[in-house]
Amino acid sequence: MPIPYKQPWTRPDPPPVAAPAKKRTRPRKRRTQTMAEKGTEPVVLYHWQELLDSYVFAPAPNVNANLTERDGSWTMVVDIDSKHYVGSRPTLEEAFKATDRFLYLHARTFWLRSICHAVIAPWCSELEGL
Repeated sequence: MPIPYKQPWTRPDPPPVAAPAKKRTRPRKRRTQTMAEKGTEPVVLYHWQELLDSYVFAPAPNVNANLTERDGSWTMVVDIDSKHYVGSRPTLEEAFKATDRFLYLHARTFWLRSICHAVIAPWCSELEGL
């Protein structure tokens, strides 16, 4: 008859295996979008404004963009962090698109919150069909 307190040796239970990490079902946000959406202050939207025959975008003292018609072409002037950029395009649409891309590259936090209805009004009827 075997002794009751002496049992044959068995291996201890292995430690529990961690569950695999869940895959994200949503695409990740870009860092600049997250930075623009976060903040303690309420969300501020920056508007392009029409001033006489030109359009102005001035969301902060260090960011300023102007579109002005001179001699049948549109002159673009952008000041960002004390740097001055100038260019010209034959139409307002081309000038605005170039300025908008430039703001996207160099002042993205302001570009994310920009409202451009005043500038795109002349050709916005073409966009409705898309």
